[in-house]
Amino acid sequence: MFKQIIKIIWNQRAGNAWIWGEMFLVSICLWYIVDDLYTKTSLYYSPMGYDISDVYVIDLRTLTDENNEYHPQSEYGTTLGEDLLTLMSRMRTFPGVETVGMSESSLPYSYARNYSSMERINRETNDTLRSDRARRFNGTPDYIRVFRYATSNGNTEILADNLNHNQRIISSDTEKDLYPEGNAAGKFMNYNESDSLEIYIGGVMDKIRFGDFDTYTPTFIRPLSENLIASELNEFIFGSIDITIRVNPSTGKDFKEHFRKEMKNQLRYNNFYLLDIRSYDNIRSKYIRSDINNTKMYLAAVFFLLINIFLGIVGTFFFRTQQRQSEMGLRIALGSTTGNLRTILIGEGLIVLLFAFLPAAIISLNIGLKEIINIESMSFTAGRFLICQVMTLLLMSLMITIGIWYPAQQTTRMNPADALRNE
Repeated sequence: MFKQIIKIIWNQRAGNAWIWGEMFLVSICLWYIVDDLYTKTSLYYSPMGYDISDVYVIDLRTLTDENNEYHPQSEYGTTLGEDLLTLMSRMRTFPGVETVGMSESSLPYSYARNYSSMERINRETNDTLRSDRARRFNGTPDYIRVFRYATSNGNTEILADNLNHNQRIISSDTEKDLYPEGNAAGKFMNYNESDSLEIYIGGVMDKIRFGDFDTYTPTFIRPLSENLIASELNEFIFGSIDITIRVNPSTGKDFKEHFRKEMKNQLRYNNFYLLDIRSYDNIRSKYIRSDINNTKMYLAAVFFLLINIFLGIVGTFFFRTQQRQSEMGLRIALGSTTGNLRTILIGEGLIVLLFAFLPAAIISLNIGLKEIINIESMSFTAGRFLICQVMTLLLMSLMITIGIWYPAQQTTRMNPADALRNE
């Protein structure tokens, strides 16, 4: 059967050459589209590195001197930081609240970001490895518990327990930059600190992303000392402080309203008051809204291109098969079964595709190696290339089969006498 199909393709090489050229170009173009869709989809469904379910942001504000209830902080006998820590203690006692964390410009799905360069110095060989742009999180140990940052084996507590004055938590991609040999926990690191403390790595957490459409970014967490907050917090710093809570999943959907109603008076303390409580699901929705709209426009354009490719391939083989009705009818008249006829026609189309697909794959490989593709979402690897090539081949095979099957099915119903008369 295979030799017979090859012979038919050779005998009709003049017509097949045009089809080969079309399949060659379409294979490259379709692979490029499939590759871009694959990388964007893989990125979107990649782990975030944290958990925002059942997490809320507590928006606290302070009265200004224009308010009648305002009093200078000195009249209360406490500092602004001490008042804030008191309010956090009250939040912890509210039914359903598991953890209350504090952080500074360190929330996921936020545009407030701080970066630092980091390095490790091997004191034996005096070599230096750097991570030039690592995102810096500042948070309390409970901040780690709120968002459930975890090690590769899912341990959150070890990270929270090891976040202290001379230890930092780093992400696995930061570890790759500083200690490519692995096992960075307990080892020395250095970055722009104001004091002379020797800083060590207290633990390695999973790599994280800022949002669903963002790529992974090297990150580390620096401890936010409650003692420092109590003594140094002022109005300017307070503007970048975020209070987050994790609640028990059994609290129900009415938790936010219940918390606002019950805690409004308790959180009205000295100059502090409760402005709002926000669900992290809503924060995420607002953060990715523009990305979702852009993605919809992108998918609409891709769908339009795919429809055109589909119609082009199906139309080519549909027309080609119809043009050969006399030939197919004659084969039936000479004893070919309808099943054998369909196998020959579809096999002929798929073999022509294969002859075009192999050189097209070589061109596609060079395009990938030259990085003329999306490498921001995912690095170009052999696995990525093979997966997208297989998906492209399957799509084109399906289109060719659809383009051949229907006219072939119509031809099998042709009266052999009509086929002989046409021939």
